Amino acid sequence: MNTHKNNITVMWIAVFLLVLSASNGGAVTGSNPVNEPETTNARVMIGEFKSRIIEIQTEILELKQDLEWLNYKVTRITLSNRPVSWSISNSVQQKTQRINSLENQKAYCMERLAFFQALLPPSEKQTLLPKKRKLFQELSGKIEAAGLSDWIEIELDQTSGECRLKTVLPILFASGSAVIVDEYRNFLKTFAALIRDLDGKIVVDGYADIDPIHTKKYPSNFELGATRAANIVHSLVKYGVNPSVFKIASTGKYRHKPLTMSKNKALERYVNITMTVSG
Repeated sequence: MNTHKNNITVMWIAVFLLVLSASNGGAVTGSNPVNEPETTNARVMIGEFKSRIIEIQTEILELKQDLEWLNYKVTRITLSNRPVSWSISNSVQQKTQRINSLENQKAYCMERLAFFQALLPPSEKQTLLPKKRKLFQELSGKIEAAGLSDWIEIELDQTSGECRLKTVLPILFASGSAVIVDEYRNFLKTFAALIRDLDGKIVVDGYADIDPIHTKKYPSNFELGATRAANIVHSLVKYGVNPSVFKIASTGKYRHKPLTMSKNKALERYVNITMTVSG
């Protein structure tokens, strides 16, 4: 699939250069004034590379999450004086290699993105970064106006121009339960009103405490964490958010920083929400 995508990218570059060459009388130069066909094709390529960069960043994030979980598993096995299996070691190696490969692809796409952005008229280039800041400022204002400043933090990715909304205060659950307590209903309703018209993707990640669970409903903490995340999604959908924007994840009792878990188990039973807004 990645080879196919790379071939498409190369094809788009070839098409662009052919059109650019024709518009310049057969020579690709940087001295001629920017004309409309050149600008139009530059915009197309900018869109292609921006989309590819977002895809790469998403895959890198998912791989890093998997790798952190595997490293945690390796640590636990090592501490128990047991040998680490070949399959786990191989998986760590493959994921690490894939991350390095994706980082190289991202660097190439960033270089090409900068090249095509340089072909835009000066007036259009100057509006790229302010547009990103404007979206960030608009969302920051809406978060404050909605009274969610204590609940939600917002970040601006200077590379992709994406805004990320993340829950600061965790949505907590009772032990062995995935039922959303009434105290969070108002927050979820207000948050849904804030995000339902935004263009973005949402990851809802469910956690459980370290106590094992083995019930018909929840065979393990992974199912419990996933159900907690799913219930948050159902609640946001009920309040008007498009169900197609969600991705549910569960790390069960495992953490990205497993050795620094809270001593208060009540703080380990929670759900995090992260929304990426492209603008």
